[in-house]
Amino acid sequence: SGSQTTWFYDERTRLIRVTDAQSHSTRYGYDDNGHLVEVILADGRSVNYQSDAAGRLVKYTSPMGRITRWQRDGQGRVRSRTDSMGRRTAFGYDAYGRLTTLTNENGESYQFRHDVLDRLAEQINPDG
Repeated sequence: SGSQTTWFYDERTRLIRVTDAQSHSTRYGYDDNGHLVEVILADGRSVNYQSDAAGRLVKYTSPMGRITRWQRDGQGRVRSRTDSMGRRTAFGYDAYGRLTTLTNENGESYQFRHDVLDRLAEQINPDG
């Protein structure tokens, strides 16, 4: 006999539970807009998600209670990510929405250049 995993969905076809062959279940919860807000793991720990009005992730809470936050610009692009230790990574974009800079939690900046076909053509590291 093999192992079996079963997926359960609600009336809106959203995944609400996955049960493995050992009868361990992971449950999924959604807000009124259909955005995933919580995953309850088989061991009872939970993962929480918070989205903005457009459904983009802005806050994540791990099973250990560690929080990561994302800040976005008017176009929905991630401008910064801050982890539970307060370490911040910042992102910069050009007028076409292409990533042009990434500054990590140590203040080191990486630059990205694209060719006329929007392909990444060059990465300039902090050391030049």
